[in-house]
Amino acid sequence: MTVKMVGRGDTAIAVEYLVALQELAFERGIEPRQFLAGSDLPVDIFIHDDIKIGNESLVQVLRNCPSLLADPMLPYDFARRLTLSRHGKLGFALNGCATVHEAITLLIQLIDIRIQNLKLKLEINGDIAEVFIVDQLANQDVLAPEQAQIEEIFVLTILCCLALMAKQLIGQLQSDRDIVIHTTYPSRGVDPRRQQPALDIQYQGERHSIFFPAALLEMQPTAHNPAISQAALAQCEEELLAMNARGITFTDQVRNLIYCDDRRHWRSIDEVADALFMSVSSLKRKLNQQGSSFQHIKNSERFSRAIQLLEDERMTLENISELLGYSNASNFSKAFKVWTGYSTKQYLNKHRG
Repeated sequence: MTVKMVGRGDTAIAVEYLVALQELAFERGIEPRQFLAGSDLPVDIFIHDDIKIGNESLVQVLRNCPSLLADPMLPYDFARRLTLSRHGKLGFALNGCATVHEAITLLIQLIDIRIQNLKLKLEINGDIAEVFIVDQLANQDVLAPEQAQIEEIFVLTILCCLALMAKQLIGQLQSDRDIVIHTTYPSRGVDPRRQQPALDIQYQGERHSIFFPAALLEMQPTAHNPAISQAALAQCEEELLAMNARGITFTDQVRNLIYCDDRRHWRSIDEVADALFMSVSSLKRKLNQQGSSFQHIKNSERFSRAIQLLEDERMTLENISELLGYSNASNFSKAFKVWTGYSTKQYLNKHRG
């Protein structure tokens, strides 16, 4: 199997997401040509199966639809169109699992065939289970307002989609069954609990996640069909292998070079450019073409490492600041507040008791 990707961007997204978005645009009277303008996507893209679109092209499509962007209900309406059946072979594979726990584990393994580089993790604490988005950079202050808005739409759509898929798996679309979405974003004045199917969302939380009773993990999907699941699973695994064969992106190369483990040193943009045998201007231009920047990657890596270090009770703020390349704990604390909206003290009180 080969995976065809059209449009711009270094992250692949299943075309079904574009189709669902086009349905919303159609309902609001947005013409197809306006919808796809400047996205580098062909007008016949909606009739192709098993194709991926670049993330930058999908962002451009959203920019073409200001009436959609202005609608606070967009993430919820978008997610309601992304049902298990719309996820094709992955949806069938999930339905064929023996338990919800097995389905979530499979989803985590195969999520790249729907949205590349989206990382999910499952944690179970007593009688509560949580699925959360890993390494989501909550640094809205360094993004342009429109970029921050689009990122928020994508994240909320993913969370709502996951919650609705969980309800669909257990056959409880009309009941919340204590499935609760948590997000760091503020409420935009909408109440998805009044929608059909209803969604329970808690805003301004610590991270983007879904909480639910751990007992649900042992339930069997209501449309359980092992025979169909095996065929669908084989196709999913084949597609994932084909996507992995596409190779590492330039953004990944920069990410892998930005921190030197041997010397515990954060490389400058000049050092990374030297390691890649190119000029700084060429590095900046290539990252910009992939919708990224050196500072964005560095912030992302620092944020990810900061969370890991803060959860280690042996580490002091001074130790962490030094390891992250900050001159002192105060500068690190300021950066952490920008990333998360929380002070390091608030975070430590919550996670270290």
